[in-house]
Amino acid sequence: MGVRERGYSTAATESRTTAQRTTDQIYGEIVYQMSQNQINLPSLPKIYLKFREMNARKASFGEMVNLLKNDIAISAEIIRRSNSAYYKGFVTNTSLDQAVARLGYDAIVQVVAELSIRKFFTMQIPKYRSLVEKLWKHSISCACAAECMSKFLKLDLEVDPFLMGLLHDIGKLALLQIIADMERSGKINDGIHPIMLVNILDDYHCQLGAKLLEKWKFADSYIYIVLHHHNMDSISEADTETEIEAGYHDDMMVVQYASQTVNIMGYNIMSSGPVDIDLDDIAPVPHLNLKPERIAETKEQVTERMVAVQGLF
Repeated sequence: MGVRERGYSTAATESRTTAQRTTDQIYGEIVYQMSQNQINLPSLPKIYLKFREMNARKASFGEMVNLLKNDIAISAEIIRRSNSAYYKGFVTNTSLDQAVARLGYDAIVQVVAELSIRKFFTMQIPKYRSLVEKLWKHSISCACAAECMSKFLKLDLEVDPFLMGLLHDIGKLALLQIIADMERSGKINDGIHPIMLVNILDDYHCQLGAKLLEKWKFADSYIYIVLHHHNMDSISEADTETEIEAGYHDDMMVVQYASQTVNIMGYNIMSSGPVDIDLDDIAPVPHLNLKPERIAETKEQVTERMVAVQGLF
C-alpha cells in the first residue's frame, strides 16, 4: 500500500498498545477538530465553480472556451487528450478551440471535473502518496465504467454517472488529506497503523464525502448517493419506500457495480493487479441485467480511458 510501519521494540509496542485509539475515537477527533474550525474541508477551485455556473445558464461555446483559456493546466490537458489515441483525428490539434471541437461538450465537462477535483488532493506526505494515487485511479476508472454501463442500459439517472463515479469515494481522499495534516501538526502522535487507516477510510468516507459535497453545493441527489452507496442494505425499510430513495436506486446500483468492476480490473487500493473473480458472484445488481459482452466492452473502454488520462497521474 506504500505505507510502511515504523519499527518498535517489543517493550515499546506493548507500552503503546493500551494507549492506541480506536477508529471511532480517531474519526471523532477529526469531527471535533472540524467543529472547532481547526480543520477546513477543501473548497472547489473558482474555475470549476464558474464553469458549473456557465453550464447551468447554457453559456455559448465561445464563452466556455474563453474561460478554460484562463487555466493553463486545463487547457494543456484538453489539447493533449484530444491528440491521444482515444480521441485522435487525422490532424494534430494545436489550439484549445480545435481540441474542444474534437472532444465535444461532454468530454470537456469531464476533463474540467477531473482536473479541478484532482488539484485538491495532491499528497505531501510520501507514505500516503501511493494510496492517494490508487484512490484517484479507482475514482476515474469507476467514472468511466459508470458512464458506459448507464449508456448500455439506457438508464434515465438523476445524476451524471461519470461525475458520480468520480465523486463516490471523495470522502476517502479527504480523510487521507486530513489525517496527513493532523499527523504533520502533531494532533495524531506516532501515526496510524495501516490496517486502522484502511478501516477508517472504509467506515467513515461516506459521511465525510457527503459533508464535502454539501459544502461544494452539489445537488441533493449526489449527496444522498455518496452517503448511502456502501450501505444500501442497511437503509431502513421505511426509507427505501420513500420517493427520494426510489428515485436514486438505479444511480446507486450503477455506481456499486461500476466500482466492483474496476476493483476486479485492479483499480483497487487493496490490490496490486487484476483479480480473477466472477462479477455474478459479488455484484449487488443482478436486476440491471448487464450481458457478459457489455461487461467486456465496459472493461475495454475503461482500459482505453485509463491510457488516455495517464497525464493526470
